[in-house]
Amino acid sequence: MIQMISASNKACEICGTTSPEAYYSFIGEAAYIIILNSPHVQNHNPATRVVTFTDGQSAEYNVCIGDIGVKLKPVVIPHIFCSEACERELAHNHPMWSPEFPQKTAIFSCASSDMPISWPIVMDADILKLEICQCAQCSHDFPNTHKKFTVEEIQDTTVIEGIQGKIGIPPGFTGGQSDTKKDGERGNFYFYKFFDIPHESKPRIQLCSDECAYDYAKSNNCALFYPNNVVKGFITMIFPFTVEINQALGNAYKYRPHKICPL
Repeated sequence: MIQMISASNKACEICGTTSPEAYYSFIGEAAYIIILNSPHVQNHNPATRVVTFTDGQSAEYNVCIGDIGVKLKPVVIPHIFCSEACERELAHNHPMWSPEFPQKTAIFSCASSDMPISWPIVMDADILKLEICQCAQCSHDFPNTHKKFTVEEIQDTTVIEGIQGKIGIPPGFTGGQSDTKKDGERGNFYFYKFFDIPHESKPRIQLCSDECAYDYAKSNNCALFYPNNVVKGFITMIFPFTVEINQALGNAYKYRPHKICPL
């Protein structure tokens, strides 16, 4: 049974509900998948989790799910859910395994340009090397693995109303986010400019939740970048306009971070 660790009264990252039953779930992301019963598999050693293929090559995996061996990316991230139903909803929000693949190949990269997929895997906290960290915003202790927030100090911001697809980043600004969903839609565009600070000098802090990340960003006028396996294995960002944007978009989870780039 997978151990549950309390995240009481923090907002669920799926439905946005704040609940005393909220808990941390540790989510890994698949790097590649091995079809263990494929005719292209010559030998499978469950003890070492190593598979040898008919062409002489071999590969290892971390987790076995039925007839599928999963090799995880090195980053396992704590995320917050209010219920097992919302945790299951995470799986429904991601492309899942197709029975057609075993006929084509024995090993499939999840980063394949032909058919990239994101497959989140719930990990048992008992097998992870967890550390207890203190949140830099609320000072509560929480369990963590690889999740750290890189702080980018904001020098300037501007908000421009316009049409998606017709507005570019203003000169001198670093990037931006909008509350529009598709090209041709009118909305607000939130642009930011960061101070020019060498990457190695940027603070990296521990925060217990997205809502504490938002509160920290708002209080310190900064953007926070961090890995996220709920939004399909991306580096994501939270900044002072995150809640305003999510509310305008109608997202149930008002602290939902913005996708920046794949992990």
